[in-house]
Amino acid sequence: MDGKRRFSRMFFWGTGEISLAGVIYPVDEIFDLALGGCQLVTAAILPEDEDILLKMHLGGGSLVVDVVGHVVWVKEGRLGFRFTSVSPESLGHIKNILVYNAEDPEETEREIKGHLGIN
Repeated sequence: MDGKRRFSRMFFWGTGEISLAGVIYPVDEIFDLALGGCQLVTAAILPEDEDILLKMHLGGGSLVVDVVGHVVWVKEGRLGFRFTSVSPESLGHIKNILVYNAEDPEETEREIKGHLGIN
């Protein structure tokens, strides 16, 4: 795991939309999902370190998860998005996706439980 990351990441594909200052921008891809953030592809030009609402359509669009976060980096049409506020229900969905799709579900569970405030 990268020294800056608190959680392991996994490949998981989804789409979504971003809401910033009342404007909705489509998100073509959400991938590299972790409990604390994700990478995404969008044509929108987004400011770093400003709160942005991300609506993630995961599992083929059957599951919608809302998170608040901010852009931490932009590179080659992709951006890193760090979650700053996640409802308990949305957090539960993300945790379930990570554990269900993990190569080692037990290790992923231990990693999640090993961080204070996240059960």
